[in-house]
Amino acid sequence: MTSTLLRVCIALLLTLPLPTYGKPWSGQMTDLSKTLKVLLPSALSDKPIETRKEKKSLEKALKDFANHAHQLDLEKVKKVSKDPTLVLLGNVFKREAQRAHQEFKSGHISYSKGIIRSLTTYCIHCHTRSANGPSFLESQVDPEVKKMSPWDQANYFAATRRFDKALALYQGIIKDKSFAKNREIHWERAVRKALLITIRWQKDPAKSLSLINLASQNGSLPFFLKQDLKHWQKSLKTWKAEPKRKAQTEKGLLAEAKSLFASATEKQKYPMDRSADMDFMRTTAAVHDLLSVTQSKKTQAEALYMAGVSYEVLRGLELWSLHELYYEMCINSLPHSPLARKCLERYQESIYSGYSGSGGTSIPSQVQSHIKTLEKKAR
Repeated sequence: MTSTLLRVCIALLLTLPLPTYGKPWSGQMTDLSKTLKVLLPSALSDKPIETRKEKKSLEKALKDFANHAHQLDLEKVKKVSKDPTLVLLGNVFKREAQRAHQEFKSGHISYSKGIIRSLTTYCIHCHTRSANGPSFLESQVDPEVKKMSPWDQANYFAATRRFDKALALYQGIIKDKSFAKNREIHWERAVRKALLITIRWQKDPAKSLSLINLASQNGSLPFFLKQDLKHWQKSLKTWKAEPKRKAQTEKGLLAEAKSLFASATEKQKYPMDRSADMDFMRTTAAVHDLLSVTQSKKTQAEALYMAGVSYEVLRGLELWSLHELYYEMCINSLPHSPLARKCLERYQESIYSGYSGSGGTSIPSQVQSHIKTLEKKAR
């Protein structure tokens, strides 16, 4: 799924009505987990669908997944967390699940598979933001999951909050020098996704540092990645030496988030500099903790701005244009304010950059219209 298509999708989603259903939130998520388990082996496979039976089976799995996603009662998410970003992310998830089914029915099978693969990243992002939420525990690994590669299994377990299994698999990938050499991009993503678990969900600097130390043992890495690992190692050592968090109040959490954000932005020397990634990951964790307790619109807008900037830096985690969601929410949270204007400026820069190429800049009319709406709210 391209960032352009995601942007268009998000622009069309903003007024999507929320249905209500009777099933508890944990039950709804468990239903999604079960269908994802059936769907992912086929969605992740590069093998072409050769028989009518295979195609029919995959279409049924897609339809079930889309139906379960459609039935998510996003009002119930407020009982799990007050973090306002979850409802918007949930709407994107629902729409993309429906689109995957429609694209498959239209014969765009590879494209449909790509959408499903991308949705696992949304799951991982949501599930690692804090320790809250349902955990889908199983005593045995399903035979369908065993068919997946270690990389795909790790992403599946992370997407369904089985973090111990996911972390063990990511560690195995990090140790695999052959994998690092032949699939460098996926190897780096394994490092980053493992760190999402240890930094944001477990909030454990020692475990995070051990992952960096493990990754650093690979001598065949490109120079830039070796340098990034050194910076990340230094950041994690600093974190490990800090006293354990004492902030519990909204005021304390805001001060912590601002401190982490200031440190991260100071370390980052240029837009593509990855040396401050550990600090930005810690910032996102602090921001989501803050968003889960604050009742202040101004504090919420500040948190959303910091989240937007942080996720813009962390786009290498396959989060695409997720940062634009946070900039939009910042504008809507505190319209006609200096913070709204800061978020509008970042949002516009990101949109123009995303739609620019060798042929110039071409922004779809519905996106242009949405920008004008946001401008009215911000100015």
